[in-house]
Amino acid sequence: MNINSTVIDLIGAELLISLLFIVWLIVGIVLFEGTTREEVKKFSINTYQFFKFIAVTSWKALYVIFTLFVILIRSLIFLTIALIQWIKGLISKSRTNKEKPVVKVEKVVVAKPVEVVAQKLVVALEDQPVVIQNVNQVTQDVVDRVRQAVAKEESMDDVKSTKEAKLFETRTIYQFKFKGNAEFYTRLPDVQKAEFKKLFIDEGKDHLVPSLQYTIGEDNTAFFDKVYNFIYRYRRAITLPLLTSILEEGLRLAGDDHVAKTNIYESVIRTAYTRRANPSFLQASEQWSKDDVKLHDTVLNSKGVFVFGYKRLAIILEKKGAIDEAIALVLQALDKKLLDETIGEYPDRLLRLRAQKLIDEAKAKAIFVEKVEAPIVIEEDGPSDEQEEVIEDLDFSSVTFTKTSFYESLSDVLRKEFDRLFIDEGVDHVAKTLIFVRGEDNQAFFSNVFNQVYKYRKLISFDLLLALHEELVTQAQASPSLVSHINEAAIRVLFYRRKDAIFLEKCEELCQEDIALHLDVLKTRSGFVYSFKRLSILLERQGLYEDAIAMCQRAMALKLDDMTKGNYAGRKERLLKRLENRKED
Repeated sequence: MNINSTVIDLIGAELLISLLFIVWLIVGIVLFEGTTREEVKKFSINTYQFFKFIAVTSWKALYVIFTLFVILIRSLIFLTIALIQWIKGLISKSRTNKEKPVVKVEKVVVAKPVEVVAQKLVVALEDQPVVIQNVNQVTQDVVDRVRQAVAKEESMDDVKSTKEAKLFETRTIYQFKFKGNAEFYTRLPDVQKAEFKKLFIDEGKDHLVPSLQYTIGEDNTAFFDKVYNFIYRYRRAITLPLLTSILEEGLRLAGDDHVAKTNIYESVIRTAYTRRANPSFLQASEQWSKDDVKLHDTVLNSKGVFVFGYKRLAIILEKKGAIDEAIALVLQALDKKLLDETIGEYPDRLLRLRAQKLIDEAKAKAIFVEKVEAPIVIEEDGPSDEQEEVIEDLDFSSVTFTKTSFYESLSDVLRKEFDRLFIDEGVDHVAKTLIFVRGEDNQAFFSNVFNQVYKYRKLISFDLLLALHEELVTQAQASPSLVSHINEAAIRVLFYRRKDAIFLEKCEELCQEDIALHLDVLKTRSGFVYSFKRLSILLERQGLYEDAIAMCQRAMALKLDDMTKGNYAGRKERLLKRLENRKED
């Protein structure tokens, strides 16, 4: 049945094709009867052109339709995604506070307003504010509060500055491209050339940042792009003339990049201010701070942000006793709604400065005479100084001491002292097994010198102790925990010699640096940290009870042990009693 149907279909198809062919012949005969060959040819060409036009037009139309179809599909997809996001947004708004998305806020740039009652001054420095209406109301309590507020700022300033300096290393100094200067080195005076070469060109212990490499004769764009990020690391080594030359070069390279200029000012001010014990460095810090303030006032027109120059200049003016200038500066900062990144911001600083002005006026009029307290004698409840002679178990096995120019870098005076203590035989060579051999790597010496450095506590000079400390810290910088132990050994010697002001000042500074190391790098949360205990004792000895109490509270929060019977809780109770007794007096 199926085969018969197929045969019939094929026969029908052949008959249809034959019929169409016959019709086509008849149409051709009728159409072309009596025509010439040329006319037939022309007709064929026109027919071809017609069908070609129909074919091309149809293809273009199909292409356009296809393109429009694709656009339509994509539009529908995008609209669908947008609709889904909108629906999700509506759903998220209706959720509870626990399901709210986290929004990252980098910085709030709103300064607190000043709230000072007319003709009255509220010294809001403690829990109970003091109201001063005139110089006749200046009391010992007011003086104590102002002094404590200043001391508290000073005690934490170096720790905060060190932490900020580390963050500064990641800052982008220049906002625009610049080209370095191949002639910078050649323009330096010979003395500065030698220093610059030691710090930034030659290999050695003084080249503190290996990636900060200057190449003579090249434009050194990469060097000047990073030198201001890391100049703070050279704060103990660099001289003021060279620091000034590097500053001036940076300002020149910045050109019209005023943001870069204020970054450079902040960098060198931080570096110079750490050497403020030297009058020249302090004067430079003040002048550069003034230059930075002028830049923000006249060019950048900064408002509602933190300006380092403003804060540092306010502190410098307050410390030098230029209270009127400091007040004027703070009022200017408040007018611009600037921040100084302290708890009380500029309003509390203004209150303190005005209180200090009234104190000065009271003293000038002989209305108030500040009470001079007798030296405070504190009996430590821990090991005595002599008991601290126990050799520290510092393990330097993880450190491979490279051969450096440490001995050659010492001054003639220090070299003679070093020879006497560690090379030559004699009564001052206390640790006989601690021998330094010139020209060798002295792995054994450096691995043991701070295990026994306390034996030299009565002999070693301040400068040689610092030189050894810096050498060991540089060699062991890959091990922060070992650096902390090195700091502890140095702090023990510095504290023993605390009657000498320079030793005491360095002892406090190194305690602060070590505490910052434990908080920011080691993340210490338990155990004994020598610098915590030592700094709390130093603050107590200076009568800064509030600061010492704050140290105890922080140590307790970290679950630290001070190796005494009462621990930090007992120390805190004793400090609170001393504070109460002083207020009663």
